[in-house]
Amino acid sequence: MCTTNGSACFLCEYSYALVSANTVCDLCSDYLENCVHCSVVTVCEVCAIGFFVEVSSGECALCMYGCYDCFDSSTCEMCLATHALVGGVCYLCEDAMTGCSLCTSLSICTAC
Repeated sequence: MCTTNGSACFLCEYSYALVSANTVCDLCSDYLENCVHCSVVTVCEVCAIGFFVEVSSGECALCMYGCYDCFDSSTCEMCLATHALVGGVCYLCEDAMTGCSLCTSLSICTAC
């Protein structure tokens, strides 16, 4: 999990970060919940799907309701299949079209 220069790690694999005075590589997710990649265990760089990096804390925060992948707390980039993306916000298909369970927009239902 790490590249060594004899006895100490100096480079960790993706999803791992140096800890213990730069001698051991540990999983980022062991220190930061829902974190996929970090360089140090106190600041996440890439969060799991459905989460984003909260800039002020370096931790992963949950995307808005119905959002699969987001940039921040108010900007969704991809919604769940049960929602339609409009201007960075996810809207429930059922709310736009009665009986619609899946949609690609607020006017195109793909499954009832």
